[in-house]
Amino acid sequence: MTSLFGRLFRCRPRPDRRPEEDFFTEALVGVLQASERLSRDFVGWLICQTVDRVRLETQRSAGADGRIDIWIDARNGGEARHVVAMENKIGAPEGDEQLSGYSAYLQRFDQAETRTLVYATMHERKARPPSPEGPPVRFRPVFWFEVADWLRRWVDARRWSPDDGGVFFARELLELMEQWGMAMTLNAGDLAAATAYRRTVEGRLLQILEEVKGACELAGAPGNPWAHERQFLHYRSPWLDDQKDMYVLFGFDFQRDDAEWSVERLRLPSAYVAAAGSRELSHGGPLSNWTEPPAAWPEDYLLVRQLASLDVRGDSLHEQYLDFFRNAISELCEAVGKGNSG
Repeated sequence: MTSLFGRLFRCRPRPDRRPEEDFFTEALVGVLQASERLSRDFVGWLICQTVDRVRLETQRSAGADGRIDIWIDARNGGEARHVVAMENKIGAPEGDEQLSGYSAYLQRFDQAETRTLVYATMHERKARPPSPEGPPVRFRPVFWFEVADWLRRWVDARRWSPDDGGVFFARELLELMEQWGMAMTLNAGDLAAATAYRRTVEGRLLQILEEVKGACELAGAPGNPWAHERQFLHYRSPWLDDQKDMYVLFGFDFQRDDAEWSVERLRLPSAYVAAAGSRELSHGGPLSNWTEPPAAWPEDYLLVRQLASLDVRGDSLHEQYLDFFRNAISELCEAVGKGNSG
């Protein structure tokens, strides 16, 4: 096995390329190989599987499909095989059809229990690449700050019982990630600024909700006014009919911890519109983009549509949030045969 410092020397600056991504790739694999426990735990976290043995390789040739930054071949106690192709991006954009090529390469391992394509970036999210017919390939986008958070938790859990070098090297890698802006950390000044601006930001979010409420033509049953919960930044509409079997809840959500609500990785709010009540609703038609709420939501919440802050592009968050709320409420009202938003 190449030593950590030997593998880093291969990434010395050259006239034809910037070495940062290759350098970090070699450093990450070198640190993982310094501890069997760390490599097992890290790969298990990436693919959501328990693994017993891990083999790591950098710059693996995938033939016409390109060159894979990190190739992982893992096994569990039952000898089930898990293969992973990990593409690392720090500053460079994705190459043309790069991820599709890696996905096709993974499909060649048709006897593997799982095949995972990991795309690690600083902040840019990447949509699932098209996958040809064949064995399924799981796409796992991950941010570098998520890797740093996981690594920090792993180190903290072993603070009083360091293992065979893994804790030491993991700390050193964390230092590098913080220096390169790949980890998210807060200091007292950050918290002070956040506190100072919190009321201003909440006020602006409430203004958006007020605008949406003003544009809605949901008369509801008499004597059942709109209600809002300032603490949780959401509004509750009147009942949509006299039977009182449907109402609309919409607002901004800071609380979700569910894996599928990936915006929570940044602790940013997601905008959402939820249908609630006793009426039966199903997917399809105008509600084809709606999903079932997370299990932690109240039982009478039927379907929900969400806009993650990370999916919003450009500076005009205000208008994009307004359009999202109006369109989602219109879709819901069309589905239940109720006059919708104006």
